[in-house]
Amino acid sequence: MFKKLQNKLLMMNMIITSIVILGAFAIVYLTTYSNIVAENERKLKALSGAALTIHSSGEDGDTLLPPPVSSEGSSNISHVTAFSPAEYSPSFTVLVSADGEIVNIDSFIDMPQEVYAQAVSLTEKDKSNKRIDFYDRSWIYTSGPYTVNVISDNGQADEISDGSYRIAFLDITDTQKTLLDLLLTFLLVGAGVLVVVFFISLYFAKRSIKPIAEAWEKQRQFVADASHELKTPLSVVNANYDALVANEDETIKSQREWLDYIKYGTDRMSKLVNNLLFLANMDGTSGTICKAQFDISRLIENTIMPMEPIIREKEIAFTRMIEPDILIASDADLVEQVFTILLDNALKYTDKAGAVEVVLRRSKNQVVCTIKNSGKGIAQQDMDKVFDRFYRGDPSRSGDGNGFGLGLSIAKSAISRLGGEIFAESVENEWTAFTFSIVI
Repeated sequence: MFKKLQNKLLMMNMIITSIVILGAFAIVYLTTYSNIVAENERKLKALSGAALTIHSSGEDGDTLLPPPVSSEGSSNISHVTAFSPAEYSPSFTVLVSADGEIVNIDSFIDMPQEVYAQAVSLTEKDKSNKRIDFYDRSWIYTSGPYTVNVISDNGQADEISDGSYRIAFLDITDTQKTLLDLLLTFLLVGAGVLVVVFFISLYFAKRSIKPIAEAWEKQRQFVADASHELKTPLSVVNANYDALVANEDETIKSQREWLDYIKYGTDRMSKLVNNLLFLANMDGTSGTICKAQFDISRLIENTIMPMEPIIREKEIAFTRMIEPDILIASDADLVEQVFTILLDNALKYTDKAGAVEVVLRRSKNQVVCTIKNSGKGIAQQDMDKVFDRFYRGDPSRSGDGNGFGLGLSIAKSAISRLGGEIFAESVENEWTAFTFSIVI
């Protein structure tokens, strides 16, 4: 069950992370792509150039175009440079007459004349596609009518076109390679990031499941322990009921022994149920805390008094160091219950002629109470379990068997509700001490 939950958490985290990474990379890639396309269009527009402006002498026969490029030469090919400047990618423009003859070539690239002719022919085959491939390169192009602004002697300007057109070509091979490299980089980086995120997510998924699994195990153990504790008094009640039924002709007085056993069993069940209800109230928000100012020094003294017969019976060396007149604002009933539990626990596990010490003192803005007793102590490996429900440690420390192992758990829950702290210290085979503190 927990493995499936862990896998669901892992899958959910990986899906969310993948979406975030994919979205981030897509935004960067599309932004870069858009910028490159816009830059190429700007360069291509710049290559197209403006219309040519000439001053006419008014003589007939003036031609607007240079002579066609000879098939035997390239006198009308103007090679501006063999390498593109920083402003432009490799590019060239071709001036084509209305008859389809190449009239003039302005090129930033040193290529054979046949290549230019091939470029023009490719544009004529598919005019809808503005991207072509030739000379082992990828190009985009744009074409438009070639016009000349003629300014006559009297200053009048006329725009003249004889059907010729100009085609501008821009090499986009490098920009395409840049986009491809960027895409491959994103794929590799994304894959690497996802691998790292997978192991990180797996680690945190396991950590997230751990407290849930522990809580589930505690709940399972709690149900098992509660069932076990209820089973004993129920068995007592059933057994003694059977004894009563077997002697149904006897008087109640003669059967008093069995009735007392039944009463003992029901009292234990009632005590267990009340303790469990108290814990449920303390763990939740329904428990009522009635805070009022009271003298905790006097409360501790009054709580010790009923225990004195047990102290004398076990010949315990009892020491008390109680600072007088300490006033606190808290729930007196809960504080008394906590102290009673801890003192009763100390007396129960103190050997005959042992020692018990009670200390109550102020510490800054807190009151601190420590109950220390000699005895077997608590094993170091059990120290983190002493406040668990139904914990009773080693069977040899189980006292008279009348407890359920809920007392210390109740004390911890009560102190937590009061906003205080409680902890245990122990040296095995020497002593054990429980200390709780409450804000004054």
